Amino acid sequence: MALSKGKVPMSFVEKIKEVLLSPTAFFTAIKREQGIKEALVYVSILSLVSIILNYAINPKVFSELAALGLPSSIGIGIIALIWVLGILLNFLVVGFFHIFVMLLGGKEGYGATYRAFAYAATPTNLFGWIPLIGILFSLWSLYLNVKGLSILQHMSTGRALAAIVIPIAIILILIFTFAFAILAAILYGAARQ
Repeated sequence: MALSKGKVPMSFVEKIKEVLLSPTAFFTAIKREQGIKEALVYVSILSLVSIILNYAINPKVFSELAALGLPSSIGIGIIALIWVLGILLNFLVVGFFHIFVMLLGGKEGYGATYRAFAYAATPTNLFGWIPLIGILFSLWSLYLNVKGLSILQHMSTGRALAAIVIPIAIILILIFTFAFAILAAILYGAARQ
């Protein structure tokens, strides 16, 4: 079922505009979407745009391939591989967050969580490649994730925020613990010599 504003289906560009400028109305409207097909197509297109913009502003990979005497088509292959792996990884990441959504009272299935994440990624995909200020757009995406989850999963804003922050905290703790363990092993090995 196509997302519609009134009775006319919302175009791709209208979706971008609405999620960026009217997120509450947008997420309320997409409650009618079934499954993840529309959200998957949407985020796939935007993530490809993001990857292309990233490489346009930082074409280092192409110049490094050229320096090695390799054709630029390998760089295009790398872009395609990153895009496909990103789409596949997105399913797993959303699944991990969905566990916390359900634990914190989410009322809908995986599809609602996927749609929230897919559409919330709009600012990051469109503007996250901009050096220095890209982080601000990632924070905007975080806000949209909370807004989307609260509406699509029928959760309070606090619970939706917790469903985002707790998994991020767990991941960061694991990364820092792993990094500390490696550093400790290196220092311990150096001290024994």
